[in-house]
Amino acid sequence: MSQWEVKTILVGYDGSDGAERAVELAQEVAQLRKASVVVLSAFPHQSHVVIATDDKITHDIDQASEKAASAVTRLRAAGVNTVTDVAEGPAAHALLEAAENRGADLIIVGCGDHHRLEKLLGSTCEEVVRRATVPVLVAR
Repeated sequence: MSQWEVKTILVGYDGSDGAERAVELAQEVAQLRKASVVVLSAFPHQSHVVIATDDKITHDIDQASEKAASAVTRLRAAGVNTVTDVAEGPAAHALLEAAENRGADLIIVGCGDHHRLEKLLGSTCEEVVRRATVPVLVAR
């Protein structure tokens, strides 16, 4: 049986405790496998806004990029080849689409304590685990 190759790791990042643990795991796996890491931060879809101005969208993109910046800085300081990506829409959909577009071999997501609404609707990590076409590592 051939060894599983991990060249590209996609990690979802939103600043939560679970996302922080996901970044730590991404760093360890990337260092072991000499893989690169894509840190993805998603921002809410604007369809519910009556008029989504360019300034509002730019602000949302900037906020999502800022969230991921500290994770990217830490990974790069540890010697991991890292890039950032920002996507609009629900986090699970953004992660799954980015995994396909980036050719990710592994997705790492954080799952924390679930709120009542998440239990009813399903969390991002649960949706990613159910729908991903590549292995998913869940950080708790």
